[in-house]
Amino acid sequence: YWVWQRDERPTEAELAELAAQKVDTIYWHAGELQNAGEAWRWKTRFALPAPAESRLNCVPVVRLVSREAQPFSSASTISLMASLAPLAAKHDELQLDYDAPDRLLRDYGAALKQIHGLVRRLTITALPHWSRPDCRGALESNVDELLPMLYDFEAEPVLKNHAPLPLIAPEKMARMLNDWRGCDKPWRAGLPVFARLTLYDAAGKFRGQIRNWNWDELCFGRSLAL
Repeated sequence: YWVWQRDERPTEAELAELAAQKVDTIYWHAGELQNAGEAWRWKTRFALPAPAESRLNCVPVVRLVSREAQPFSSASTISLMASLAPLAAKHDELQLDYDAPDRLLRDYGAALKQIHGLVRRLTITALPHWSRPDCRGALESNVDELLPMLYDFEAEPVLKNHAPLPLIAPEKMARMLNDWRGCDKPWRAGLPVFARLTLYDAAGKFRGQIRNWNWDELCFGRSLAL
């Protein structure tokens, strides 16, 4: 499982549920690094539970965000590695989460090769279409495993033209899983295991999602007009 945007250590009930499922490794969101110019700086940080507290192997996951044209220039990569080094020094494995545009895949792959020198095991999340040989070729030799996220890869439609998108569409899922079978490196599919509330305005335009909600808040919330 992935744990996202959370400082609290797992509860006893959660640990019991994970133990029942024979889960011993959790990918824990350690924070977000944002790129401005040729510098990478922490925008958010989250505390990782100590192994003695959680009884789990918590692998830190760092989200990378950049709107720069060249986020992996020589100077930018040096800055990124400097930001990651303290975290990598404390852990045997590191995972990066970055939605690289296709034009930056080779630059991203070159940066991953250098980052791998900081940590014994490096894994990355991946977009579904990175199963294509030209995309995989830029990345897979520089990481130990790829984890394609096979949901939320399409823009939400305007409801007056289309129905809401399901979290999982079986036909699309089967096609994407088949496409990833050509990957030479180990890979695992990232799938949603949560319920969420999606909000649309009166014009049918997507306005965001709420992960933590209950029926009372939905039915009696004063901010919602029924």
